[in-house]
Amino acid sequence: MKHNLVVACITCLFLFSSCASELVTIQNQKRIAQVTSWQFVYSSRITAPAIQSESSRNPGQAKSELEFPQTIFNRLQNRFNVPVTNDTSQVRAQIRLQAVMLPSGVIKCLNVALYDVDSQLLAKTVVPNDREQQNSFTYDDSFAQYATDKIAELLNVQPNPRR
Repeated sequence: MKHNLVVACITCLFLFSSCASELVTIQNQKRIAQVTSWQFVYSSRITAPAIQSESSRNPGQAKSELEFPQTIFNRLQNRFNVPVTNDTSQVRAQIRLQAVMLPSGVIKCLNVALYDVDSQLLAKTVVPNDREQQNSFTYDDSFAQYATDKIAELLNVQPNPRR
């Protein structure tokens, strides 16, 4: 049991430690297809060693940190009919997202991992943000939309034709 926990921790550190070009690893597509409810888990981290104080952050950054995951959550529900929830009582699996951010607040990449109820990795991908070179920070949901499309590919779901 302890060994499995150590392996899981090392895997998470490796997965979330950096941004590479987009890569996809699918461990168990059949189990992904069987999931009836996904818990949506989001976190972010800044890539710079020195953490900015609240006063030195861009004013729109805090707003975007809320809008980005909310846009993904809404698009998964509405555009792709993915049964995502924040209610842990009915969860069968997790979609874990970690945004790796530059100090300016621009998202460098999004690490995505799908886990079953037993915390077994089902699939993972890294979605790079090609717009990370921006020097100024304004929220633009185009990366959130692109990231949602990549998550949907990982889940092997198609968009709702009526949306």
